[in-house]
Amino acid sequence: MATKTQLVPRLRVMEIRPGGPQPRLEDGVTLEKAPRKPAGDSLYTADRYRLLTSYLVINQETYKLQIKSSLQDHQRLIGSIIILQSVLLILLLTGLLLINQSLARRIWKPFYQTLRKLRAYKVDDPAPLALAPSGISEFEELNTAVEQLAERSRQSYLSQKEFAENASHELRTPLAVFQGKLEMLMQTMPLSEEQAMLINDLADASHRMTRLNKGLLLLTRIQNGQFPDTADVSVRNTARHLLAQYEPQIGQKGLSVEEDWLDELWVNMSPNLLEVLLGNLLSNAIRHNLPGGKIVVKGPTAP
Repeated sequence: MATKTQLVPRLRVMEIRPGGPQPRLEDGVTLEKAPRKPAGDSLYTADRYRLLTSYLVINQETYKLQIKSSLQDHQRLIGSIIILQSVLLILLLTGLLLINQSLARRIWKPFYQTLRKLRAYKVDDPAPLALAPSGISEFEELNTAVEQLAERSRQSYLSQKEFAENASHELRTPLAVFQGKLEMLMQTMPLSEEQAMLINDLADASHRMTRLNKGLLLLTRIQNGQFPDTADVSVRNTARHLLAQYEPQIGQKGLSVEEDWLDELWVNMSPNLLEVLLGNLLSNAIRHNLPGGKIVVKGPTAP
């Protein structure tokens, strides 16, 4: 609410004489004689204006001073002030947001550098994990802990790989001896039916152990990167070559083979690994098939 002091404009002090010229006042201010002086001033609103009425005594004459102020001008002024403050507030918030983002990028830069190094790190990489130094003590402690953890993981991986290599190589000799002794035992005569069954069971267990050892040795060779050479290999030719090798086992179980090659399939990989993969699939298909069953070798189909 506007106060009386705010509504009263500046007036030039002039001497008012009876019958003399009246002072020139500002717009919205009137000064006229009054018959008498009431008890006090009044402040009220009428017809979109704020009115202040006061009575003055000049040269023993009572005058009525009325000041009229437009409420519409006040509303425009208040609206302009609100818009200006809103713009300043938006600019302030925008500046704080930009400053905060800039500081966040600068502060978290070592963290994201460490994160990128961890994503690119491989446990089989001979080079140790080296993180960039940071000027923040918390990130320095984090980098130290991450480097120690990566080194322990690398040492554990090397130990497991070395154990797998040694185990697979050490098992090859006793397994070969065991299979040789079993074959010699099968050729001894006479053999009872019970002995023959026991020898067959031992032979099956020996074959499983041999396959397991070959798989372990193959996994070790893959991890050591001993199959770096790749080439475009025909899957159909490799599959037909393996089918020719497994013809005795297929005929022994009475299986039929059906080939369905709509189109040639070429893959870029190690030929040895492709032969191992298809050989395992074909061997499982023969071993776990029903007597007189069917093996379907199907190539890629049209989309």
